[in-house]
Amino acid sequence: MCGIAGMLGHSADEATVQRMTELLRHRGPDDGGLWSERRRRPGGNDGWDVVLGHRRLAILDPTPAGHQPMERGDHVLVYNGEIYNFPELRQRYRSELRSECDSEALLLLYRDHGPRCVEHLEGMYAFFVWDRRRRVGFGARDPLGIKPMLLRRLPHGGLAFASEIKALAQAEPPPHALARPEVDLTSVRDVFTYKYVPTPKTIYRGIEKLPPGHLFHWTPGDGTRIERFWSPRTDPAAGDGPASLDEAAEAFAPLFRQVVREHTLSDVPYGVFLSGGIDSSAVTTALCDGRSERDGDGRTRTFTLGFDVRSHDESAIAAEVAAHLGTDHHHRQADGIDLAAALERFPALYDEPFGDHGAWPMHLVARLASEQVKVVLSGEGGDELFGGYHWYRKAPRQRARLHHHLALRWLPALSAASRSAQRRLAHGLERYAMFLGPFTPLQKRDLIHPDLVDATGGWAGGTDHDDGYDDLWHFRRNWRHELPPLKRLQWADLHGYLVDDMLTKVDRATMAVSLEARPPFVDRRLVEFALALPDHLLSDAERGKRVVRRYLRGRIPESAYERPKIGFSMPVKRWAERQPEILRQALDRLHRRGVLASPEIRPHNNEQVWTLLVLDRWFES
Repeated sequence: MCGIAGMLGHSADEATVQRMTELLRHRGPDDGGLWSERRRRPGGNDGWDVVLGHRRLAILDPTPAGHQPMERGDHVLVYNGEIYNFPELRQRYRSELRSECDSEALLLLYRDHGPRCVEHLEGMYAFFVWDRRRRVGFGARDPLGIKPMLLRRLPHGGLAFASEIKALAQAEPPPHALARPEVDLTSVRDVFTYKYVPTPKTIYRGIEKLPPGHLFHWTPGDGTRIERFWSPRTDPAAGDGPASLDEAAEAFAPLFRQVVREHTLSDVPYGVFLSGGIDSSAVTTALCDGRSERDGDGRTRTFTLGFDVRSHDESAIAAEVAAHLGTDHHHRQADGIDLAAALERFPALYDEPFGDHGAWPMHLVARLASEQVKVVLSGEGGDELFGGYHWYRKAPRQRARLHHHLALRWLPALSAASRSAQRRLAHGLERYAMFLGPFTPLQKRDLIHPDLVDATGGWAGGTDHDDGYDDLWHFRRNWRHELPPLKRLQWADLHGYLVDDMLTKVDRATMAVSLEARPPFVDRRLVEFALALPDHLLSDAERGKRVVRRYLRGRIPESAYERPKIGFSMPVKRWAERQPEILRQALDRLHRRGVLASPEIRPHNNEQVWTLLVLDRWFES
């Protein structure tokens, strides 16, 4: 895992890219490098330059042979990620390889296939290749968006790219090419709907996220062109998949073990985040099934975090699974976290408001794991692929009743417009949005400052602003009405919640401590397997993840998988009640900034509390 950066065009300069890579040092503390090609006359505006930077976290072949930017023939590469079919590629190119690095194999693949090299990759990646002979640049982000790629368009058709926003939003004064851009107020508003800023937007105007499964071309004079190279299949041929739960679990087991085994490709120690949930237990089980893939001491290292609030604590279950599988288990207790200290550090991890209240616990368990290993496997993706979330199981009528009840708990006095908005929510997309978002439409209308609403176009669908800002734009973009109900939710989760919340959370939380996280569930082959399963094999009215539960039967104690989902998060509302001045001051500042309509609001759950706290802290930072 690494950090990459680059500038293309006549604004490019080595000093700026050097600063960009230094801001990414946490992603790659083992080595760093810079490469440039000068095509611009000194002091002139004609011509162009290419400057590439890299920070390396050495996982495969930690010798100097893996140094980047890597140059072979006419091609120069900066690359972040892991290619899990590297052993196969190593065989294909064994007579040409000078190292044991997957980055070199990627360069050779590009030489032979050009942009279609992505069709030959299994893994997580974000990379850029400069073709010196053809004078074109090519970049790509893996199919599911495990690894980040940020872009910033520069004057005169130039482009800058990086692994994190911070490298593209340097505190340089204008007219510097990477001067800090303006805040996108629509993105601030998005945080109230999604608890994050959805792809392709960021919190800043002019900086965008390259969507998963997309690539881009850059040519001097022509600028940047983005296109999709992969999208999951949703129309499997009738009758070619498992017909029963037993058949599905039987087909899942060898594929899952193979994928997990490939995710252990490493020349350094690795472990597993074992939260006690079904997904991390499944990854640990599959890893322990293959004894030859264990660490040299014969025991897989597992890591978990415990809380002093029982409703959030799964550490006892994690310990039970670890004991059953015989892992080298490590536990750390996170009781009564100092919220002020956590919030002070949080903006530097994510660079934009990020309201998932599991993000800080993820960072804490990453710190624990980083004391012993450089690579961890994690369970992200299991819920999205195999129907684990409660919204996969709830009947529409039950969902509507539930959220009407939750909405009425917010504020005692509701405006007529708010009540009208609540009544209009009769369709699946809006109900889905309420399940995922921290605030309901009713709450947002009484919560967001009128000045912010007016500055972002008003309310879409309201009597005064029929053409106002569509808060649900990202949900709507990924809502496939033609799919069966559960497949529709899978598709929406894969293109939204998974990439912008779950995968972003684990990438930033782990890379902040120079730890590489690999989520085996988020593998193209497992995605296609899950999307080919009929809805009834994924989830029923009682429980989700039926296939994964059946896989675990007989492999770990039944008590570890036949129980309600808890989720890996922190009891932030209870902790905030112990330090009430933190929330009170945050709400007051957000009101004075014109973000909140009133400082006298009462957030009712962990997600609402954390979203408001991190939004305030981001502005303060």
